[in-house]
Amino acid sequence: KEGAKIGQREGLSKKDITKLQAMYKDECSLRDEKKTS
Repeated sequence: KEGAKIGQREGLSKKDITKLQAMYKDECSLRDEKKTS
């Protein structure tokens, strides 16, 4: 359709955020360890 909108209207849903946190948990904790050392 012409003018069709795809994706979320306003940012990420809570479910999306939960999935992303689970997916990137290890990477984020490794990054945080590097910052503090």
